[in-house]
Amino acid sequence: MWRLELCTAADKPAMRRLLQRTMYEDEPLASTYDESCKEALAQDETGLTILEEGHSVKAVTEDGRIVGAAINKMCPYNLDEYEPVQHVKDFLRFVDAKKPMDCEGLLDMYMLAVDPDFRRQGMAKALGQAAVMYAKKEGFRGMKITASSQYTTNIAKSLGFRVFNSVAYADYKDDAGRVVFSPPAPHTHINIMLKEFDKESKI
Repeated sequence: MWRLELCTAADKPAMRRLLQRTMYEDEPLASTYDESCKEALAQDETGLTILEEGHSVKAVTEDGRIVGAAINKMCPYNLDEYEPVQHVKDFLRFVDAKKPMDCEGLLDMYMLAVDPDFRRQGMAKALGQAAVMYAKKEGFRGMKITASSQYTTNIAKSLGFRVFNSVAYADYKDDAGRVVFSPPAPHTHINIMLKEFDKESKI
């Protein structure tokens, strides 16, 4: 059994362990991380500082273990402060330049992570629903998600998000014309998802 709670800054050590088991291992953009990059991420604090804002939601077991999280960040923000991997940062800027979004007043679901042992229990959707309800309650005009995996895209759609911008991984190449990101199927696109509370239907 697990329950949902708001995160606090004290959750940083446990959140780091969760991200090492999830985002840094099987997230599509992480497919390009070499061992030195993974080691650097293991020591990086930038993403974890988002918890200090108080907008994030965690899934906690009865014995107090954090096994899932929707890490949410107020928009707009400077990507340089929160994305430590340069080639990922370059890609995200490439995607945003294709179709810029007015992010003022939005809450960004920056990361959505579920421990592998707790998947297929509806936890990711429950975390997303809790984040949406929180954003509405706190007066945000909507939410955005940068869905780098098809699974996250599907969850976002089930929560009433729409695809604002979509870019195929195959369309992003380095200076030599080589595709930078080649994640396994079904992850063919990165999708920028948007839910505006005054326009979208209720969940």
